[in-house]
Amino acid sequence: MGHRKRNSSGDERPTVKELRAKMDKRPVEANAPTNDLAQATHKMDMQLAKCRLGVAYIDIVKIQNPLLFGKYNDRPQLEREVNKLIASFKKEGILAMREDTAIPIMLSSTRLKSGLHLALNFNEEEVPQLQLKDAHDIVVASGQHRVAALKKYSKNVMDEVASIEKRRHKIDEMKNLTEEHVAEYNRLRNELGELQGALILMGKWGVIVYDEDAVLAHGNPLADHLCRNKSLHEYKETTEEVLSSILRLVKAAYNNALEEERVAAAQAELQLQRDNTERQKHTRLTKVLSYEKLVLTLALDLLPLGSHFRRRKEFCITWLAQSIDVVMGMFIQFIQFHSHILQLLTSNDAFPDYATVSNTIAAAYDEGSDRDVAVTQLEEWRQMIYDSTVDPDVAVFNDVFDDISIYVNSQFQNIPLKDIGTKNPNYTASLENYSNYLVRKLRSKWHLSRTSPSQWNAIAQFHDRVTARIAVWLTPEDGVQEAPFPLLCGHVLDIAWSILTSNSAAFKEISGWFEPLLLHYRILHRHSHLMDDKTEVMFANLRNDPRMIESEKIEEAVFTCLWALRTTMVLRLQNELTTTIALSQQSKPFKDRKEVDEKFAKLGTSGKDDLKKLQNVMALRKGRGRDLTIEPQMTPGILALHVTSWDWNSSTSKNSKRDVQPFIKAILLDLSRDRTRREDLFNDPLIAGLRKILEGVIAKHTKAIHMIGENGGTIKRKRWSWYDGAEIPSDVTPTKAVSLMADDHVMQAHIQRRQELEAGDRSDFIKLISYVEHIAGAKATSSTHSPMAANVVRALQTLICELEVNSTRLRTRVLEGDDSMLYNIKDTVNLMIPAVQGVEDQNTDEPEDEPALPPTSKSQRSPPLPIAHHEPPSLGIDNSRSFRENPPSHMLDRTRTPQTEGESDGSADGMVTGAAVSESNPGEEDSGPGGRHTVDATAAVASSRITLVPKTSGAVTPRQSALKSTTQVTASKVLKRPRASTANSPGHAKKRARSAHVNGNNLDADELVIVKPTI
Repeated sequence: MGHRKRNSSGDERPTVKELRAKMDKRPVEANAPTNDLAQATHKMDMQLAKCRLGVAYIDIVKIQNPLLFGKYNDRPQLEREVNKLIASFKKEGILAMREDTAIPIMLSSTRLKSGLHLALNFNEEEVPQLQLKDAHDIVVASGQHRVAALKKYSKNVMDEVASIEKRRHKIDEMKNLTEEHVAEYNRLRNELGELQGALILMGKWGVIVYDEDAVLAHGNPLADHLCRNKSLHEYKETTEEVLSSILRLVKAAYNNALEEERVAAAQAELQLQRDNTERQKHTRLTKVLSYEKLVLTLALDLLPLGSHFRRRKEFCITWLAQSIDVVMGMFIQFIQFHSHILQLLTSNDAFPDYATVSNTIAAAYDEGSDRDVAVTQLEEWRQMIYDSTVDPDVAVFNDVFDDISIYVNSQFQNIPLKDIGTKNPNYTASLENYSNYLVRKLRSKWHLSRTSPSQWNAIAQFHDRVTARIAVWLTPEDGVQEAPFPLLCGHVLDIAWSILTSNSAAFKEISGWFEPLLLHYRILHRHSHLMDDKTEVMFANLRNDPRMIESEKIEEAVFTCLWALRTTMVLRLQNELTTTIALSQQSKPFKDRKEVDEKFAKLGTSGKDDLKKLQNVMALRKGRGRDLTIEPQMTPGILALHVTSWDWNSSTSKNSKRDVQPFIKAILLDLSRDRTRREDLFNDPLIAGLRKILEGVIAKHTKAIHMIGENGGTIKRKRWSWYDGAEIPSDVTPTKAVSLMADDHVMQAHIQRRQELEAGDRSDFIKLISYVEHIAGAKATSSTHSPMAANVVRALQTLICELEVNSTRLRTRVLEGDDSMLYNIKDTVNLMIPAVQGVEDQNTDEPEDEPALPPTSKSQRSPPLPIAHHEPPSLGIDNSRSFRENPPSHMLDRTRTPQTEGESDGSADGMVTGAAVSESNPGEEDSGPGGRHTVDATAAVASSRITLVPKTSGAVTPRQSALKSTTQVTASKVLKRPRASTANSPGHAKKRARSAHVNGNNLDADELVIVKPTI
């Protein structure tokens, strides 16, 4: 059998083994798609974000620039989609200023009006209106269905508004009204307010502005991506909408309950909403809802006032959560009082007509014989307003709040903040303009100007009485220092918030006088919101204190007092707490419970004994109430447990060492430290006076206790004991505020003029120091960065001391208008010049310091001072307070005169100044007849300088309130200090009449008799 011959001419086929060797045996892995749409979309979004200029709002209905749709993506407008959006507007409301509903537009950045700053996002408080330099088209990337729906819906709303106005006008013209007509009129008014609020929201629709040049820099891809067809927005509840719905439910529960059960019903509804597990997942919403007083104020006081307030930051969850910190409690009291004023002004009680009131006001301003009669009549009418039956329905103002706020902003923007609420001529002139505008606006709105009184029905007569009440309320009262404050509106709330936050350090310190755990509670109990806001903790502790017999009045009494003193004693405390030294000594919260245990262990046996005693007291009082004033007061911290908001009495704990001991330890650790620090603060008579004033106000509302009188008999007295036990030093006489006098503005002008002169001198001295610092001959080395030589610094410090003495003397004489007036060197004002540093030259042949002043001969040269340091020292040491209190006798002029009022230490003004002068070397002699003693350089360094300039109110002057009040205190000498003027005191937040007069009839003769607040 023959074999097949191999074909040697052709290629041989590979074997199976060879083929297997070529197979890819690597593990199979998923390949990334060559065209990832999600990644491409994300990339385009990132590129578009770089082209974003910011956000603004436009009035879609009234905008002059045509809106151009379909330039990069032409889509048809579907009527059914427009109708869907209109249905959504009616159901969910107008959600205009939101990122997901905003309309993206493209325009060149050069078209923006000069000075226009776009907001970064819609979370900012102030989103500006879009303003362009031209009237050209605006390219709209998407949103044509929203624009079409808004235009159609706005037309429907305006037609409905016109229909309601027509029906209301018809009722206005009726002669004989029935209760049904009045109810219908009020219902139509409420509907009209809601519709007008919707129109305002439509006029502020958010837009996202993209830079057209940047978007089109590489062609149209980014523009096409921005204009891509998106699904219609599905409106979901935001946290603000959730809050608004909760507020409406709380308000409905309040209105539907019986009179005596309304507050309890509102609280129960709020607790029901808190228990919603879905809402508990939102941290900020949970924090806001846990603040019961805030929620009730928003629901019962601001929510009924209409859309003007609902669009404000007070209904924004982000702002509320951030602002619940220090002064929200004070802010709530302010809102409650001013909303109560509106209720008094809309009372349906009898009151004279506007014509009579107008003639009486004109006679009161006249110098004729009828002036006294007119002034007396205005006082009686003002008292009628105080005694009026409040009307909780204040919707009559809802449709004018926006105009009022705008006018307040424009009318008072050029008035200095310190003058608002006073009888400064500029302010009273603006107040008169505001009053005339408001009355004219309301009378025109209510058609009172076009009809005669004989044609008015009951509704028109009611409106006439409202304008008459407003005219009386806004007329400055004779014999009272303060002038009225504008009625509640958005801009007034902004003013109040600025005043309170500018003094936040002072209010935080004052709140600490009522709560020992204020600083550490949030660290020891991280999941509780009990002490989120400092001033609210203060009010809550006072309200719940068993010593109180008038717990419903104590909050307004304390608020009235603090508000009245905000520009004097509270401001002084603020400045004292914000100095460099005070900030360095400020207590800080413990990091955790471990740090509490470590620091408490250092107290030794005494600390453990006190801890055991307090735990025994707590165990005995468990479930029996927390009034520890009846317990022996020898145990440290027992009164702190009495006042604290920490609920140690009713809460159950399985582990006392974990849940109870850290709080008691924190109280004991801070007790002695706070007592020492506060007693140091009370060395200032103004701050001591603030403490004394608060003590008197609170004592008036406490239970009387049995005491042993001077004759040995038992007497009853009202006393208030502070938990910290801090006492005013015996050598300090607290400054007591006096009643505001008619010439108080003269004193205020005197203080302001002195401040201006002091600021000018301080600026000159700082320039002098800066000039010397840059002189080559003043430096320690040849380097341009070298500090000054120490001997030059000492001489410069001495020069500054001498300049302060001389400048104070010159200012005093300028203010008094007498160049020959004798001057007391003790009254020298420390201008808070920043300290300078210097170093000693180690290579100096003769290490001796320069004398304080150039000697006249070698025999008079001071002995050389040794080199005390080699590194740059801080030559500014704060010893001004002790030096002011006990100045060396040889620092005084031989001839002295009494200090003039208003010229001591700036205690009543916005700048904390003190009479700090440099010490003199006891061994020195007088430099000449009638001359003053020279100053030793080293003593000057040790006693006269402050390291840094403290905060003053020169930049932010708190506005003064226009609420009627006086602050009266027992007559006492004011230690050569200017009389502390008080601002207006708003009070009466709950029971808002004149019943809450705080006087001192039950106090000892040596106690403070204070604050008689009126509305």
